[in-house]
Amino acid sequence: MEKERKYILLGNLLKAKGLITDEQLQYALLEQKRTKKLLGQTLVDLGFIDRNKLLDVLIEQFGLKREEIGEISKEVIEKIPLSVALNYRTVPLRLEKDKLIIGFSDPLNVDLLDNLRFILGTDIEGVIVEEKQLEEAFLNYYGKLPEKEEIIELPRTEGIKKDYEDLINQPPVVKLLNLVFSQAIRERASDLHFEPCKDEFRIRARIDGFLREIVKVPKELALALVSRVKVLSGLDVSESRIPQDGRLMVETENVSVDLRVATLPTVFGESAVLRVLDRRQFELSFEELGIEESLRERIKTALHRPQGLILVSGPSGSGKTTTLYACLKEIKNTTAKMVTVEDPVEYDMSEILHIPINLKIGLDFAKVLRHLLRHDPDIIMIGEIRDIETAEFSIRAALTGHLVLTSLHANDVPSSITRLIDMGVEPFLVSSTLSIIIAQRLIRLLCNHCKYEDQAQKELLGELGFSKDEFKDTIFYKAKGCPQCNYIGYKGRTGIFEILIFDERLKREILENKEISVLRKIILGTGMKTLKEDALNKCVHGITSLEEVVRQTREA
Repeated sequence: MEKERKYILLGNLLKAKGLITDEQLQYALLEQKRTKKLLGQTLVDLGFIDRNKLLDVLIEQFGLKREEIGEISKEVIEKIPLSVALNYRTVPLRLEKDKLIIGFSDPLNVDLLDNLRFILGTDIEGVIVEEKQLEEAFLNYYGKLPEKEEIIELPRTEGIKKDYEDLINQPPVVKLLNLVFSQAIRERASDLHFEPCKDEFRIRARIDGFLREIVKVPKELALALVSRVKVLSGLDVSESRIPQDGRLMVETENVSVDLRVATLPTVFGESAVLRVLDRRQFELSFEELGIEESLRERIKTALHRPQGLILVSGPSGSGKTTTLYACLKEIKNTTAKMVTVEDPVEYDMSEILHIPINLKIGLDFAKVLRHLLRHDPDIIMIGEIRDIETAEFSIRAALTGHLVLTSLHANDVPSSITRLIDMGVEPFLVSSTLSIIIAQRLIRLLCNHCKYEDQAQKELLGELGFSKDEFKDTIFYKAKGCPQCNYIGYKGRTGIFEILIFDERLKREILENKEISVLRKIILGTGMKTLKEDALNKCVHGITSLEEVVRQTREA
């Protein structure tokens, strides 16, 4: 009723000024009910009134002021998250005591200020700015232009229903969740975190390995948002006392992604983490992964052998699964039977048989693997070696004419070998089956828009085990942060690798079960480039900073 009254007041005001007739108003009101658009926009679409004249009336009706956009501080820009600013086509201009002054160009959006007060939890005053200035501000401070998206209308706190089954289907909750998904996919986030706190509910995304806040919403919406996630992922919405796991599919911006959902009860309510499985990640080539050209063809040669063990190692979140799928993409063909065994299956690749682990019904890695060879696979990808039984199967399959790809939690190439032996795999089995070990990490890329020469970076060379004298003529870079990278200084990630391709001499050395320190010397003697050396090479080419390399390779 409140909106209808606003429309009627606007219509009467326009009639009183002689800008529209009563017949035009009545027709526009009928059309507005059909299209669900705002009355002012409907009048413009029907050609009953000039847009500029309508804007002048709306500015007068709502008592708005016009302003020009000046310099905006970083502190003020951070008051409105990127996703909210893009969706509402608004920029924060300044703070006046406890009030945030925002600029927007469309007074047709009569609910914008109320919605933003609800989302941001602060007092807001709006001023009208020119559309051209608004777009320039977006480019200067956010690094992109807003897209034409439907504005989200949020309910007032006092209007929220107690029954969450009704609440989760309210358009405001649906739209807000869709906005969060859209922002996460646009920024290529790896995870979404729905976190209940004492006085608020925040949603953060892990982007390039770091958590960044997308939006804070009033605590009253926490139950609705988490409950909707649970409904979409097939979880029991009435059960909030125990952890649950599920999965849902999201399609936005012409991109289809899987979200792996895990909920957990906390002191202040249910938390949810959604892992984003973006198909674009699994379509990367070896070049896009960051593997240097001299090694790509040697890896491809090993991958096209009919048997052997390909091992990818690294800590959690180092991109092991992405590398495994890049290998599968390289060797995928219609003449070979390819099978993956994963927990969970992270990507559905055509022409490959994917087998998910389901511990709830007793279907673990060991049980699947015991039956797998009866199905005559040619190429097997095992998500991870976690125990001796999985390790022994991988070795046995590689010995009996299968190509096996798998991953292992280990810091580098030498520790990958010793980890298998420590699990209980005989050294002669390790040496006879291993074809390649790829150890890896992910490092952030310097933003190309704000990176600059910084010779002070050379002070970090000692922490990496290198001498400054070796690089006295080398230029190193750092980034100061800009709108293009959300003032982080980094945008995107690439891999750093140490890759060992086995030869007969090395296999003989492993047979002797050398200690890891001795094994490391032997491996380095093959000329293999270490993680730190590969990372340093990327620093020399201005791809990343020495600070980032130190952060990621301390234990390598």
